[in-house]
Amino acid sequence: MDPLLKSGEFAQLCRTTKETLRHYAKIDLLSPSIRAKNGYNYYAFTQFADYALISALQSTGLSLSQIRTYLMNPSSSSLKVLLEERIESIDKQINELERKQQVLKGALNQAQKLDSWFDDSISITPEGYRWRIVQCPEEYFLETSVAYTQGKEDDFISSLIDHVSYCENQGWTATFQEAYRIDEAHVVSGDYAGGFCAEECIPRRIESSRLRMKPAGTYLQWLNRIDLTMLVDDEGETPEIVAGDFSSSEDNPMFAAYDALHTFATEQGITLVGDLYDVVLSLYGGSFKEAIYTEVSRRIR
Repeated sequence: MDPLLKSGEFAQLCRTTKETLRHYAKIDLLSPSIRAKNGYNYYAFTQFADYALISALQSTGLSLSQIRTYLMNPSSSSLKVLLEERIESIDKQINELERKQQVLKGALNQAQKLDSWFDDSISITPEGYRWRIVQCPEEYFLETSVAYTQGKEDDFISSLIDHVSYCENQGWTATFQEAYRIDEAHVVSGDYAGGFCAEECIPRRIESSRLRMKPAGTYLQWLNRIDLTMLVDDEGETPEIVAGDFSSSEDNPMFAAYDALHTFATEQGITLVGDLYDVVLSLYGGSFKEAIYTEVSRRIR
């Protein structure tokens, strides 16, 4: 004979409360085996297995409504469908958490990098550029060509929009941590704008036609400070459009820094090879009213 337990005893066995059991009975999820005339409710000992199943399924995030629907007509096939749907839902949550973690880690990494540039051990050129030689690990990016041509600014903007959309469609929400790459051929020719590519840093190698690997190696790094106080109007506001040729080092402080990097390397007898990388470090560092800091790097032969 199946032993009977009072609701309090059954609650203790299940490590739950009588209130929970009453709620389960109210929604027809787990009802007492016997409702006595004296008002006592009794549960069969074998119902412990029913409660254990409910508890296990609920711990995975399934709702009581979903569990009740399954228990109304239980079968191995319906359980399989229920579990597969829940696994798919959890996979989506994991991907979302990974994206959030990516943003947080990227922001923290940028903040730490920017702080490291103002350490007393950092060397400074006579022109005021901070520089260092460091070992860098292999890194991975999703990349989109955003080559700039004077007079075709709309194409440049469209390419940036395409880059953000592609990253999101691949499951990597754009973190708005600006990074750019210029291929070696355009670096050597000095046509930086023609080789401009937008980069989205990702934590691992993936299958993608736009995957770009930054090789591990020894890099010369250069801190570029773009002075925004030179780009304000009479009211002290940054104008929406800055006049000048974006592709020219004379008008573009980013490209001027690239020229300065190569001049410095030549003077120091340092041979640079490969692509040039430029990462904005100050995006999470506060106000943009005075300056933007970027980290320019190129591999040493």
